[in-house]
Amino acid sequence: MKHYISYCEPTIRKAYEWLGHSSSAYTQLDAIDSERKKPTRTAYMQSASQVLDFVKRHYQDSMVCWGLNERPYVLQNEQGFARSAKNTDIEIVSNFAIDIDLQSRPVTDNHRKALHRLVNHEVSDYHCDLGLLPPAYADTGQGGHLVYALPRTKISQHPDITKRNWQFATELSSDLSDQLSDIGAKVDNISDARRVVKVYGTAKPEVGYVSKFFADKRVEDTALLEHLLAFEMEAEAVIKTPVSEAMKPVYGATLITVQDQIPQVVASLLERDEKLRNLYDGNGKTHGDTSGSGYDISLIRRLLILGVYDVSVLATVLAHRPNGSVQNSKKGNYYLRTTVAAAITGK
Repeated sequence: MKHYISYCEPTIRKAYEWLGHSSSAYTQLDAIDSERKKPTRTAYMQSASQVLDFVKRHYQDSMVCWGLNERPYVLQNEQGFARSAKNTDIEIVSNFAIDIDLQSRPVTDNHRKALHRLVNHEVSDYHCDLGLLPPAYADTGQGGHLVYALPRTKISQHPDITKRNWQFATELSSDLSDQLSDIGAKVDNISDARRVVKVYGTAKPEVGYVSKFFADKRVEDTALLEHLLAFEMEAEAVIKTPVSEAMKPVYGATLITVQDQIPQVVASLLERDEKLRNLYDGNGKTHGDTSGSGYDISLIRRLLILGVYDVSVLATVLAHRPNGSVQNSKKGNYYLRTTVAAAITGK
């Protein structure tokens, strides 16, 4: 059987240099079996040429992946063979990615172009509004990665840095939910420090689409690190348990009880968080659904980001929101249950 070249050497070299791994550290490479979805070979490299050699040996029958963050040394198992890194092995975080999946099957060039336009415009504007550099972008074929360059950050000094990356991705997903939904895209957020992704410039053997990498010279975004470190990490449970799983039974008839007044935890958040306060007052949305119910959904999503999970508390906020659908249209318990459920599940 004839094999076609399904990698792009210039893209691999460019992306490797962009990752910015230290010359004294290592880049983890995995050849992953397409059927078993497990690495059949792990190796550690220190140059683009070594990475290319590994790709050339394995691209025909494996998906070739690399670690976004450098490994401090060659990691080995008890038998002395190279092994994949664990989160506890990572000492420096200098990159993270937000994975955007295109939900349509098959994914066409038109779908990919729509996502690329979103990245070039709405996503870029979103970062500009925050005073941040736009991320690099990798077109993976089935979606794309927003790839971020951080100043070298020691996990020993900031042990929750990956959780802060997760929080950032969650906020982006919420704030751009309407635009993502319009093109059939969804954020699949994985923020492990050890994370591996398909080498940019290669293809899955069964798909054959060679991924592309769009980036200028690597510029580490100090403002982004400051932005991440400014998050108030109030909700450890958000990281551990997906909200949609923790709150599945929201349609139950007796699960929601509307309280007589806004709970103190929400009152405190309204004082501190301007975005939450604007949504509560029905102000600030410039795109997406700007109706009363649209603000209700966005308000609940913002509360979830800030760590408020109790369905009765969420329903109480909706019930008391001035100019909300409950106050204006006298909608009842069914509306509260379905609106909270829609915000949680993203539907």
